Amino acid sequence: MNGYLNNKHIIQQNESLYSIAEKYKTTPENLMKLNPQIQNVKNLQIGQEIYVPFKHISLSYLFGNNSDEYEKLVGITGNSLNVVSPDFFEISDDGNLILANSDKLNKNFIDNMHSQDIKVVPFLTNNWNRNAGSKALDNIEGLTNQIVSAVNEYNLDGVNIDIENVDENYRDKYVDFTKTLKNKLPKNKTVSVAVAANPNGWNKGWHGSYDYKRLSDNSDYLVIMLYDESYNGGPQGPISSKDFFEKSIDYALSQGVPKEKIVASIPFFGRYWQTGNQPGGQGIPNKDIENLIKNYESDVFYDDETKSARAEITIQTGEQATISNQKYLEPGKYYIWYDDEKASQYKLNSIKNHDLKGIASWALGQENPEFWNRYSEILNNYFTDQKKDDVHPNQIVHTNDNVANEQNFGPNEIIKMLKESGDDREKTSNEPITRGELAVILSNILDTKINSKENNAFDDIENYWGKDYINSLSENKKMNFTGENFHPNENATKEFLAKSLDKTLNLPELKDLPKLSFKDLDPKDSSYDIISKLYYLGLIYGKSNSEFSPDSNITINDLSEILERTKKYGYMKKSS
Repeated sequence: MNGYLNNKHIIQQNESLYSIAEKYKTTPENLMKLNPQIQNVKNLQIGQEIYVPFKHISLSYLFGNNSDEYEKLVGITGNSLNVVSPDFFEISDDGNLILANSDKLNKNFIDNMHSQDIKVVPFLTNNWNRNAGSKALDNIEGLTNQIVSAVNEYNLDGVNIDIENVDENYRDKYVDFTKTLKNKLPKNKTVSVAVAANPNGWNKGWHGSYDYKRLSDNSDYLVIMLYDESYNGGPQGPISSKDFFEKSIDYALSQGVPKEKIVASIPFFGRYWQTGNQPGGQGIPNKDIENLIKNYESDVFYDDETKSARAEITIQTGEQATISNQKYLEPGKYYIWYDDEKASQYKLNSIKNHDLKGIASWALGQENPEFWNRYSEILNNYFTDQKKDDVHPNQIVHTNDNVANEQNFGPNEIIKMLKESGDDREKTSNEPITRGELAVILSNILDTKINSKENNAFDDIENYWGKDYINSLSENKKMNFTGENFHPNENATKEFLAKSLDKTLNLPELKDLPKLSFKDLDPKDSSYDIISKLYYLGLIYGKSNSEFSPDSNITINDLSEILERTKKYGYMKKSS
């Protein structure tokens, strides 16, 4: 298997574009679309490497927003998805279909996804309403007809059945519903079923409503929801521990579900408990967890036995933390269980090693934006292997060409770099860094040629110790700053840093990004798009979910963290 998500094929003797298309269940036309370098289908070269369609499913659920925002969120994944499952289909209290409004369900969004070779498979939900779910399964003919009509009208690619919280008495009807829908839909449409993880093999309650084997026999695949080991109102614990995760997959296999029909769904959220405020267990997006860790007193622990992370966050008296949906965390101590980078890596590698049908995630937009870098690196080095001509407008492309990644950017190394460049002041890592010092560091990183000049780029740097470095950046057009004075001794702010990094680093272009939640940033400001890009690339963070604090100072510690992330993702390219 050549790669898990984005597959390549090496042309063998006696192969034609037609035989290759048949092998991967596609058409020669689609192969030529994926490979614009192929000009003549009769003139393929043995050993030539071409791109072929996905063999595995990479799916993410879309929930709680409109189609414009969904499209932006999909773009940020960097071509890592081939299926999206939006919240277009809801079940009414009497068991009939409710379609989403046109700001969510519209042909423009669907066409845009199709143009990127992404299938649109909405999920059908009863929103945990047992009565609605039961009525739906009592209304098989009527509801399936309504679904088929909607799928055909909007040119959707199928449906993901997500009826939850009905019990074992509806086990047979659930299978009948799935079978009927599959038989009514055109052959090129998919039917999948979201099923509860069942590591303990329970056959009563809502777990008992899922006959894994018969559901898989009558659908294209199952999506196992491998999360909610801990739950709202329950005791502290992992959102999806190693045992829970592995035993749930093993249970599906033991029931006779082939691995080719198992899609493992991972969480983009965790759960938190506040000391003295029970019961706890409310959900919190992973991106908010990372912001809390960075902006409040925190300790993070990784439990190797459960392959899970736990964060302890303390919000002091007088502070108030904002998380998604304008929800506030009051002062107190919080315990948060979630999947950090290491936990996510474990799950992705496990899914890959099991060679399952694919990966799903709940829900897009809740993840730390850095997740998609890990996702592609672990599964198939998608970004580094892809042809530059095929780059998606918002795809984050990693490259190691001429990268300054031999350097270490720890706080002590930054201080040493400044001293070796001529700064004779004693510094600590908690001190703010000045604009002039930042210019010296960036000039060193880029290895710009340093020449003493009679005419300075700015009037106020004549007596500044690092003027040659500032002049060098300006001469090499690596400075996003104009004016007569540079103010080298003023502290560098977050906004100034963002503008400096945008000009000096090897950053991709991102278009039409989702609107930031920071209330202290004006979209009309010249720095807004720059800050937005750096934020969605995972290089800089806000002070809280609602505050970016563009005028706050940057310390040497802050700069060290940012430069290490920048190096890690290959954005640090030396001047040529």
